[in-house]
Amino acid sequence: TVIGSPNTKERLADMEKRLSALEKPAKNQVVDLHDELHDVEGRLNRLEGKKTIKERVGELEDRIDSLEHTAPALDSSIIKDNEEGFHFHGHIGPNTVEPSVDQVESGLTAIEKAPGPAEAIRPVVNRLDEVSERVNELEDSTHPKKTIATLEKRLVALEKQVQDPE
Repeated sequence: TVIGSPNTKERLADMEKRLSALEKPAKNQVVDLHDELHDVEGRLNRLEGKKTIKERVGELEDRIDSLEHTAPALDSSIIKDNEEGFHFHGHIGPNTVEPSVDQVESGLTAIEKAPGPAEAIRPVVNRLDEVSERVNELEDSTHPKKTIATLEKRLVALEKQVQDPE
């Protein structure tokens, strides 16, 4: 027997910490890129004249109304470390968890060594920046649309703040 080696529970806790350390930055980068893509798509649609200013103002009012009536988010501290809430029935059979834990741990190690999402999405970000600059050049001649775009950016910032209060 090996003395002082971590048990399965400790290994799972360690893997959970490692996974959460990887997950948060990658998720934030993808969410930021998604928001920027949505913003550029909206700006292109406005430039094409698909929506009138009245329609856009109506949408902004609806989004503000939905922000004012947003339900509170789930408090993760309620379910964190809730070992008492898990119930197991039946007999304890052969150890089938250990091989699975080994597979998850090796997969997590491979993910940690792989290039991050920033390298994978760099070409998309570069192209998005080029399109955004071109849209900026085309939008310089429209003044009411600039005002609406500024209001939309402020509203998006408020929506992000409501969705991720941290």
